Amino acid sequence: MFDFLFSINFFSLFIAGIAIYFGIRLIRSNKNDKAEKENIYETNWDLDDIEEEELKEEEKSSLLKYDSPIVRRSIIGEIDYREAFELQDMTIWNGIGEVRLDLSRAIIPEGETVVIVQGLIGEIQIYIPDDLAVSVQASSLLGEVTVLHERHSGINPHLSITTIGYKESTRRVKLVLSVSIGEVKVRSL
Repeated sequence: MFDFLFSINFFSLFIAGIAIYFGIRLIRSNKNDKAEKENIYETNWDLDDIEEEELKEEEKSSLLKYDSPIVRRSIIGEIDYREAFELQDMTIWNGIGEVRLDLSRAIIPEGETVVIVQGLIGEIQIYIPDDLAVSVQASSLLGEVTVLHERHSGINPHLSITTIGYKESTRRVKLVLSVSIGEVKVRSL
């Protein structure tokens, strides 16, 4: 249909896009390996220069906290939250690539935390601990959606699952996950 209407061979364009994606992913993974070896990502907070009397404990902790939701955007590449982190409301948008979020390593605050992940082409993988109260809304225009033990694939699969006792739980996470072409996977650990 694309060939007839637009004089574009969609299949060749799709294969070229996938080849570019994996090429960029290969280049980025080599850079990440080098960066880890050189310890580029090591953050050094130099609070020793400021006198201890001037900063109270509350002010120190406020330097590391965020007041607004986290927003991360990436056109091509992967977004990875597999190390220990403090979970808060966040929106992640990724054009082409993978998003991995491991909630079993997250410090989850009391109340409801909303995480929105959207992707154009690629894969979204979320790992949740068994004892966490979650509400998941996952969809894909073309691809596969797997939430816990349910799986749907094809055109426009959609799953909406809420764990038992979600509203009564003191710590709960609401996940809104969508990808245009690709896979959405939510697994329990």
